[in-house]
Amino acid sequence: MVPKKDPSECAHGAFINTCSKLDCWQGPGQACGENVAGYIRYGQCAPGLRCCNGMCKGCLNGNCFRESCHPTHAFQLRSDPYMPERHMDPLYRLFDYYNNE
Repeated sequence: MVPKKDPSECAHGAFINTCSKLDCWQGPGQACGENVAGYIRYGQCAPGLRCCNGMCKGCLNGNCFRESCHPTHAFQLRSDPYMPERHMDPLYRLFDYYNNE
């Protein structure tokens, strides 16, 4: 992100980022980061918006971006229809077999 010098340059407001620099809030449909490194690189969503899959989702001042959001999981569930089927390590099956006794 390019550091800003004047808060009036920001359409959705300004804040001081983790690097102690003035930065602009991202609006609906704009790129965003989902962790500290992403905040520095892409920016943060304005209050009231949610960052999902690298895009700010929600409504702000009548401007809405409502594309569906299927967030990535820190852990994969077999029942999740959006998660590709994973192939288990054969060693896991061995431990799972002994766990059920």
